[in-house]
Amino acid sequence: MAAGVGMFFRIPQVMPDIAQIKGFSGDILFKRFSLYLVGLILVWGGARKIWQNYKLLSGGTDKKPTEK
Repeated sequence: MAAGVGMFFRIPQVMPDIAQIKGFSGDILFKRFSLYLVGLILVWGGARKIWQNYKLLSGGTDKKPTEK
């Protein structure tokens, strides 16, 4: 989850540098969208894991996905 949050802070700092690279200069909007999407997926996955572990440790009836 922390990696995803870190991406949201780092992307605006790095995008001008990426835009200056000749091979990466085309369609910068798609690249920005893709990086933010990866950050969102990281935050969502981390939050899901935290929530599952919280429910498991607090004595909830939810089991880990690998248990049957």
